[in-house]
Amino acid sequence: MERGIGNSNGAVPHANPLPAQIPRSPFRVPRSDVPTFLLALLIAAYTVVFTGLNWYRMLALRQGFDFLVYEQPIWNTVHGRPFAQSMYSFSPTHLGVDLALFELWVAPFYALWQGQMSLFVIISFGAALGAWPLFLIARERFDSGLAGLAWAALYLLFLPVGTITLGEFQPRLFAASALLGAYWFYRRERALAFWLCLLLAITVRSDVGLVVGMFGVFGLLERRDWRFGLAPALVGFGYWIAAVFLIIPALADGHGFLWQVNYAWLGADSRAILTTILTDPLYTARGVFTLEKGRYLAQLLWPLSFLPLLRPRLLLIPAPILALNLLSGELVQFDLFHQYQALIIPFLFIAAIEGLADLLAAGGAARLRRLAVLALAGLAAAILLLPLWPGSDTSRNALHPSVDALIWPILAALVCAPIIIAALLQRGARVGPTLTTTLGGLCVLMLLQHLALGSEPQRFLKDPRPSPRLAAAREIIALVPRDAPLAVTSQLGIWTPIRRELYHFPGNSSYDPALVARARYVIGDRQRDDGREAGDIAALINSGRWRIVAEQSDFVLLEQAGR
Repeated sequence: MERGIGNSNGAVPHANPLPAQIPRSPFRVPRSDVPTFLLALLIAAYTVVFTGLNWYRMLALRQGFDFLVYEQPIWNTVHGRPFAQSMYSFSPTHLGVDLALFELWVAPFYALWQGQMSLFVIISFGAALGAWPLFLIARERFDSGLAGLAWAALYLLFLPVGTITLGEFQPRLFAASALLGAYWFYRRERALAFWLCLLLAITVRSDVGLVVGMFGVFGLLERRDWRFGLAPALVGFGYWIAAVFLIIPALADGHGFLWQVNYAWLGADSRAILTTILTDPLYTARGVFTLEKGRYLAQLLWPLSFLPLLRPRLLLIPAPILALNLLSGELVQFDLFHQYQALIIPFLFIAAIEGLADLLAAGGAARLRRLAVLALAGLAAAILLLPLWPGSDTSRNALHPSVDALIWPILAALVCAPIIIAALLQRGARVGPTLTTTLGGLCVLMLLQHLALGSEPQRFLKDPRPSPRLAAAREIIALVPRDAPLAVTSQLGIWTPIRRELYHFPGNSSYDPALVARARYVIGDRQRDDGREAGDIAALINSGRWRIVAEQSDFVLLEQAGR
């Protein structure tokens, strides 16, 4: 029976079985299984809540066009056209954009209920499943089911996990959950299950190959046998090289890898980018070691009280993804509100669990060294997050609580958290109470980060109503024939019935603006991008090739003459 959190120093042994003569209810959950039962409820609750929040974002017209980037090829796959897409001009297949092979195994689930809600359920459940292996890892490490449950809850409470779950449809979360499973089976030396998790993860995107490759490097450093070391290193790095430099360019008719645009400050293509990094390290360093990127690192670490830093070898696994984020010139790649952190987060939590377990077991000088690392990291993060720096008001990674007075308590909390852990250990507190206090403190830190940066649940609680423009948007969309080629403004894309020819209006660096000419209809929004889209609408009208069919609440439906 588990009455507390902790190992043999703080836990209570399991109770004896109930006497045979006492009848059991078929609905009774054995006390030893209570944490597992609660974990199942936690996963179910997260799935339901975040499916609902995704639907709320759709009603509020806050779901972007990227949702269609995945829904269209999944829909096409269901209808016998595997991976077909129309949104990128350089390839008729989504595999020419990235190796999104996961769409094959998502398609059967989507086929059961074709629509946005099915993908909301799938992504929310896929994200929540990451809590399961994390529960198993923490339960084993701390010899406590309640400790495992606490870590699972912290994972689902972590701000980036929630924001990515609600960021249109971001399949990196499938890879994150699979990689957590891979680490659990790595610990148990179960090679077949380990490889199944790795292969499941690698179907999501080509850059997962870098993580799989580094997992192999980690296994080599840990002196594991070839199944856990050399083989994943060769497969992971080999897959990434083949995907990025051979397969994707071949399917994209020689077009460069799409995501090169995020590194345009380093060069026009992969070769130029690599040349700049190698031949001009000072220029590269000036773009990487910036205040904003320092704050980004602080925001990743402070809700975990910097515990991942106690296991730096584990942080090697997501290091290539972190490096790609830090090298990027796009702000969305180094904040906590977008999908680019999804492959880093699992290993932050694994390292935090392992680091805390090591800290609780250490003594003497080893413990002091670990506590010093936490204290120095907390101080550095607090300095980076001070609101006194220029540009703090507009920084994505600065503290922006709705109540300004909370900034200083938040800074004090992230500095004091390691000190409180140190004080408990130095006073000789038992492991169980120390672990309980630490996990409770991490929960407080995570809630403070929600207050400091804002989150979707907060927005929902403040204003749960749908957009006042929703009815007008739906009236405009209803005027478009279901199969007609359509270019649509970002936030209405998810509301349009899926079709074979679907394009972004007005286009951008990812979506070729020239594709708009292939559409028969255009739905634009004069309010979009602070009114800049109104100019794009006017340009079409002034060209003489488009006529206005309808207007509602600044939404405009245009039809191309002769189509």
